[in-house]
Amino acid sequence: KAAEARYVSDAYVRKAVEPKITEALIKKQYDAWVKKFKPEDEVRARHILVKTEKEAKAILGKIDDGEDFAKLAAAKSIDAGSAKRGGDLGYFPRSAMVKPFAKAAFSLKAGKVSKKPVKTEYGYHIIKVEDRRKSSPPPLADVKDRVKNGVGQELLAKMVSDEKKKAKVERFNLDGSPVKKK
Repeated sequence: KAAEARYVSDAYVRKAVEPKITEALIKKQYDAWVKKFKPEDEVRARHILVKTEKEAKAILGKIDDGEDFAKLAAAKSIDAGSAKRGGDLGYFPRSAMVKPFAKAAFSLKAGKVSKKPVKTEYGYHIIKVEDRRKSSPPPLADVKDRVKNGVGQELLAKMVSDEKKKAKVERFNLDGSPVKKK
């Protein structure tokens, strides 16, 4: 019975709310979000992750001797995901990485490699910063589904609020007698 009630409720909400979600409302909510968007610093970095400081120092020596960072990352890094891309982590804000890693990455200038290995709970990192920029909001096409869900939640909240205002609510005591208004 509970599942049936939930299904009926969901179907009613979908039928009542979805037709009211228009492209104009989606665009309006996206534009409001963009106005509030605060750009933050981002770096694009590569890293080589190894288990020991000794390994990291040996790799730093190879980098100092002119070996290619991306090739070393692909061959030596235990971070399989980024190793396939030559250690490339893409752009990220400070908050996306563990503190020691973020501190080291954001202290480097574009094109520079960390002078010493950076220890985190994952192991020892050698970091190379490729670029720096300010973040920008993603295009509407990339976040349209999330914005649409937000519009739907707002419309649903308004619908529930309007229905509550129209409803006549009677309260009763445990013995079934009406609660007297004070």
